[in-house]
Amino acid sequence: ADVNECTGGNPCREDDFGGVNACTNSTGTYDCTCGAGFTETGTGTTRTCTDLNECLANPCGAQGTGCTNTTGAYTCTCGGGYAFDGTSCVVANPCLIPGGPGNGGHDCAASATCTPTGGSTYVCACNAGYTGTGYVSTGGCTDVNECASAGTNDCDGANVTCTNVPGTYVCSCANGYEGDWKTACTDIDECELPMDACPGNAACVNAPGTFQCAPCASTATAVEGSPEACVCNPGYSGDGFSCADVNECLAEPCGATEACANSVGSYACVACNPNATVVRGMPDRCVCDVGYAGNGTSCADVDECAGGTDDCAPEALCVNQPGSFACTCGEGFEGPGTSCSDVDECVVGTDACDALAACSNTVGGYTCACLPGYGGDGFGCADLDECTLGTDTCSEHASCANTEGGFDCACLADFVGNGFTCIDAYDCATIVCGQGQRCVDQFGAPGVCECLPGYSPSGPDTCVSGCGNGLLVAGEFCDDGNTTDGDGCSSACTIEAGYACFEPTGTASTCTRTCGDGFVQPPGETCDDGAQNSDTTPGACRTSCRLPGCGDAVLDSGEGCDEGLDNADDRPDRCRTTCQPAYCGDAIVDPARGEVCDPGGRTVLDDSVCADVDCDLAAFDAGPGGGAAESGCGCTTTGRTSTGSRHAAWLALLMGVWVGRSRRRAR
Repeated sequence: ADVNECTGGNPCREDDFGGVNACTNSTGTYDCTCGAGFTETGTGTTRTCTDLNECLANPCGAQGTGCTNTTGAYTCTCGGGYAFDGTSCVVANPCLIPGGPGNGGHDCAASATCTPTGGSTYVCACNAGYTGTGYVSTGGCTDVNECASAGTNDCDGANVTCTNVPGTYVCSCANGYEGDWKTACTDIDECELPMDACPGNAACVNAPGTFQCAPCASTATAVEGSPEACVCNPGYSGDGFSCADVNECLAEPCGATEACANSVGSYACVACNPNATVVRGMPDRCVCDVGYAGNGTSCADVDECAGGTDDCAPEALCVNQPGSFACTCGEGFEGPGTSCSDVDECVVGTDACDALAACSNTVGGYTCACLPGYGGDGFGCADLDECTLGTDTCSEHASCANTEGGFDCACLADFVGNGFTCIDAYDCATIVCGQGQRCVDQFGAPGVCECLPGYSPSGPDTCVSGCGNGLLVAGEFCDDGNTTDGDGCSSACTIEAGYACFEPTGTASTCTRTCGDGFVQPPGETCDDGAQNSDTTPGACRTSCRLPGCGDAVLDSGEGCDEGLDNADDRPDRCRTTCQPAYCGDAIVDPARGEVCDPGGRTVLDDSVCADVDCDLAAFDAGPGGGAAESGCGCTTTGRTSTGSRHAAWLALLMGVWVGRSRRRAR
């Protein structure tokens, strides 16, 4: 049987380093090997065991702080919370290991207490003043605010404050107070301490438990003291926080010729101009004296004359003077200057007019005008030959003869008048015409006898009726070439009732029996109102189918009279051929109207002109036949006479007698 050599004693020997060889039995033999902590040298029974330095392999691990080699072994020095278990550093107290569970440490919050329970286990509990799980991973610990509830602190008393701190609280006097909070807290007057540190221009105002920095007014200054205060600057008044300007001028600090000008926080004395006066008030003013203008410190003379502020009369000359002015009446005026009256040089004889001139006073002067008939500038005058110069007013039918200072006018032959107005001499008043004739005046020549309308010559001084000769003339309403009645044109050349007559050019009258049928049949008819035709109704269509008109013996609208064939412009007191009554100025003396003369002119004159005769004037009467003119007298007029005096006769012009032709139906 195999003998176990290793029993009964170790046949293997120790090496030189004290290492013990290990004996390992095998069949029929045994083997010696080096023990733990040694390394082999040699083989078989000759092996030698040498100590192995395990520290070279860092067997302690990351938590080891040191390794010490020993014969056949080693020891480790471990960090806090770790211990050497013969091999490496292992957790012995996790509460001492920082870094959290991942590092082998604990999970307790900073405000919690870690209690080891063996090995790597432990328990976390929040410290006093905190609440929570104690473990960071589940919320950790939260500080308890003991100051939030009166029951969790003992900070009682006035002006005592509770201040929470982590895990507990602190009682102290409130800000702005000092003392033992357990007995009494008193107010701190910060304004007495440098700590108030009020910035800028401000004053410290103490208040219970605090202070305020009250800003001073911009016109005030903060003054240190007990207490501090804001004091208004010079020139201002108030409590320092509000300052108002002091008007020093109320005390009248300036001299008699100075005006006090208040300014913000001060004042100034302003010297007035020598030509100004101080007016005390709010504020004082320097006011320029009358006659000067400016701001009072500078005053300039006012030129009242140039500015129009003087009271000189319009006729006076204004002369400016320092601070005033003077008024002197101008040439041609007299008075004190503030009022001036005109001097009449013509009356006082100070004019320089020529003896042959008329002096006319004007405002401030006079004018000279040569007398009528003289020419010049009024200061020198000479006779004018009006006849040569053509400035005379003689009629074109008169001759002109120059006289000293005037001229004479004399009507030419077959004209009558005063020379200024010459009209044709109406000599028909002295001419007797034959049977069937009348006198017709000739302008500038003797009158002639002509046949009456409707008549034709039958001898040297005789005219007979021409009715029935087929030629329509004045005085006829128709002429059909016969004197037969019943054919529309009667034997007296009047239009018979029911007929209308017209005259083709150059032929006898043609009469048709259509008048009265209510239809206008031209050219013989100009109207036809049928049964309404009338020779007596004003404005009606006549029975001859002719429109109403002057000379039909009916007073129509617009007519003042109408005597038919008796209308005349050359007979007194007759209705004129214009169907207007006789009037003063128609060149016919109308006794029934009270006229004793008529200057003519065909202009309606006042009746008084034709009712007064003046035989001292070389006047005339335009009326034909008799009247005042026959005795050399005429209507009284005013104006210049032919002798060049300052009176003149009424201008008169006799218009030619107009004989209107008219027709009317025989009645």
